[in-house]
Amino acid sequence: ERQLKRSKDERAAEELKSELAVLRAGGEVRFADKYLTLVDSARECLLSYFTAGTLSVLRGTNAVRDRLKRSEAHWQETVKQLLEAGTVSARLAEYGCEGAVLERFLDNAVTVHMDSITEGLVGRRLGGLYHFKTKNTVAYGDNFSLLLEDLQDFAEAKRRVVLLAESRAAAEEMLQALIREGVPALLAAEVSTLPEPGEVLIEWRESLSGFELSEAGVSVLSLSTDPRAGSFSAAGRIRRAKRRRDARGAILSYADLTPGDLVVHEAHGIGRFVGLETLTIDGVTRDYVSIQYAGTDKLFLPCDRLDAVSKYIGARAEDGTVKLSHFAGGDWKRAKARAKAAVKDMAKDLIRLYAERARRTGYAFPPDDAYQRDFELAFPYEETEGQMTAADEIKADMERAAPMDRLLCGDVGFGKTEVALRAAYKAVLAGKQVAILVPTTILALQHYQTISARMRAFAVSVEMLSRFRTPKQQGEILRRLARGDLDIIVGTHRLISKDVQFKDLGLLIVDEEQRFGVAQKEKLKQLAGNVDVLTLTATPIPRTLNMAMSGIRDISILDEAPSDRLPVQSYVLEHDELIIEEAVRRELRRGGQVFYLHNTVGDIREVAARLAAAIPEARITVAHGQMDKDMLERIWSDMIAGKIDILVSTTIIETGIDVPNANTLIVDNAQCMGLSQLHQLRGRVGRSPRRAYAYFTYPKGRGLEDIQRKRLEAIREYAEFG
Repeated sequence: ERQLKRSKDERAAEELKSELAVLRAGGEVRFADKYLTLVDSARECLLSYFTAGTLSVLRGTNAVRDRLKRSEAHWQETVKQLLEAGTVSARLAEYGCEGAVLERFLDNAVTVHMDSITEGLVGRRLGGLYHFKTKNTVAYGDNFSLLLEDLQDFAEAKRRVVLLAESRAAAEEMLQALIREGVPALLAAEVSTLPEPGEVLIEWRESLSGFELSEAGVSVLSLSTDPRAGSFSAAGRIRRAKRRRDARGAILSYADLTPGDLVVHEAHGIGRFVGLETLTIDGVTRDYVSIQYAGTDKLFLPCDRLDAVSKYIGARAEDGTVKLSHFAGGDWKRAKARAKAAVKDMAKDLIRLYAERARRTGYAFPPDDAYQRDFELAFPYEETEGQMTAADEIKADMERAAPMDRLLCGDVGFGKTEVALRAAYKAVLAGKQVAILVPTTILALQHYQTISARMRAFAVSVEMLSRFRTPKQQGEILRRLARGDLDIIVGTHRLISKDVQFKDLGLLIVDEEQRFGVAQKEKLKQLAGNVDVLTLTATPIPRTLNMAMSGIRDISILDEAPSDRLPVQSYVLEHDELIIEEAVRRELRRGGQVFYLHNTVGDIREVAARLAAAIPEARITVAHGQMDKDMLERIWSDMIAGKIDILVSTTIIETGIDVPNANTLIVDNAQCMGLSQLHQLRGRVGRSPRRAYAYFTYPKGRGLEDIQRKRLEAIREYAEFG
C-alpha cells in the first residue's frame, strides 16, 4: 500500500492495485517472489537446508554454470525493470541468491560430476577421474528390419545384447518374432545371467534409452518409439544469450589467433599479432594484446577492447605477403574510404541489376509436353510432396515472361538436385542452354556424372568446366558452348571468366550458393542478362534469406525427407581409437564405406597410416584439394564404384557429395568447425535406406579453449536435436 501511494506511474499503480486486490481476495498469487523477504528476511535458498558433506550429483558442470549465469542475469534485469517501473520497493528488490552460493555449497559437499567434456571441471578438487566409454543407440520403434540388421552386426562382433520392450506382452511378442527369424533370444524373467555373445536377452521397462558399453561388449537396445521424448519436448529450448568471457580467455581463443597472424584494428589498420603481455601502468596491472605495425610502431591494446580487432582474411601479394599499416599514417583511412566507396558502388549496381531484371521481359518457356513428363517419370525414386510442389512452382515461374529469381531451400539429401534437373530439362527442350555453377571441383565432377547418367536417354549434351579439364579441353568446351553445341555446362568459378560465352543461355542454377561471394554470383547474372536464375542451398546466407523473406526473391522449401530415409545417428565424444575402430568395422561388416575427415593436409597421411595399421583388411585412400586433378578424379571414381572402404579426406567432401553406400562419417577436431559446416558434412551420409552414423570427435587429454568448449556444447545440442 505504501508503494502504491508513492507510485507516480499510472501503469505501475494499476499493476499494484491489481496485486493488492488479489491478496485481499485470497486468490492465486503469481507474483509472490518479489515479496519473499517480507515472509522470511533471512534470504535463504534450497541449498541452505543441506548440511556439509551432502552427496550431490551434477550432470554437465559447465552447462549448469552457464544456466545459472543466465538465470542470474535475467533476475537482475527483471529487478531493474521492476525498480524503474516502480512496482517494487528497493528494500524488497533482492529476493534471489547470487550464483556463488552454489559454488560455496559444492566446495563443502561430496560431489559426483557427470561430464562428457572434462575441461568443464577445471578448478574443481577431484578425488578421482573415471572414464566410461558409452554411446546412445537408436530407438527402433516399429522398424523391425533395422533391428534385425543391427542384431546380425552385433552377433558378428560377438557382443551381448539386451533388448528393452515397453511391456511383458511386447517382450513376448518380440521373442516369437526373433525366433521366427532364427535369432537366438530369451526372456530376462527366465534367466539370471547376461546373454552369451550372439544371444539376445529381452527385458521390459516403461522407458529407458538404449546405450552401448564399448569395452564390456554389451549393447542395450530400446524398442520404444522415442525414448528421449520427455527430455526435450516439454518446454522447448531456451535461446542462449551472449555471455562475456574474461579477457585472457577471449584473446587466447579468439579466431584461433597465434603469434605471427595478421590482424586488423578498426582504427589503425593491418598489423601482426605478437602475443599477450601483462603490463603494469600507473600501478595497474592488466593484460594487453601486442600488435606490431610497419616500422617500429607497436600497439598495446587492453584485452577488454578486443572487439576492435579481427583476423585478417583479405587479399595478399603474389609472394604471399601483406603490407602492414603505419600506425600514425593516413593510408588505412584512405583504404577504408576506398572500400566504402567500392561497397556503395556494388550496392548501386545490385539495386540497378534487380530493378532492370524486374523491368525486363524474359523468355517465357512453353508449358510441359510429353517429353517433359517422360523425363520426370524416368526418376527411379518416389518424389516427396515438397519436391513436386517446388518443381511446379519453378516451372510456373519459367513459363512467365518475367525473369525468374527463385531460392530452393532444403535440407541435405532432400532432393534439390532432382528438382533443379527438371527445370534444366525444361530449358533444354525450349532450345536454351543451362549453366550450373558449383563451388568445388569434386562437386562439379559429381554433378557432371549424375546429370550425364540422368540425361543420357534424352539426347542432352552435357559438359564440365573445371580444373579437371586440361587447357586444350577447356578451349574446345568453350568453342562448343559458344556455337550452341552444348545444352548443359557444369562448372566452378571458371564459368565466371570473361572468355566464357553462351549462344543462348536460358537458365542459371547456382548450387550451394552460400559458398560464393556476392560479386561472383552477380557477375554471372550480369553476363547472362535476363535469364532465369535458380539458387539451391541447405544453409542460406542472411542476405539471400532476407531477400526471400521480404519478397525480392521467390522461395520454395523442401521440408520433407524421402520416405525411405532414416535420421543420422550422431555422437559427440572424445577421440577414442577403440570406438572409432569399432564404428569403422561395423560399417565394413555390412558392406558400406566410411568418410574419415581430417582437415589438416600436413599429417593426413599419418592418420591414414594409423587406420591402416588398426584395420589392415580395409582399403584406405587419402584425398585433399592439393592433389593432382587426375589423381583426385580417379580417387573419386573409385569411391563411387565401391573400390575404397575408407576415404580419409579434408573438407573437399563438404558440399553436395552423394555416395549412398557411405553411411559412417568420422570428423576429427569437430570443435574447430561451425554448425553450418558440420550440417553439410553430416549430409554426406544417410543418403540411402540404411541407418547412418556420424561421430564428431575432439582431442583427448588436451585442454580446449573457451570458445572451443562452447562450440562443442552447441555441437552436442545439435547432434541431439539436429
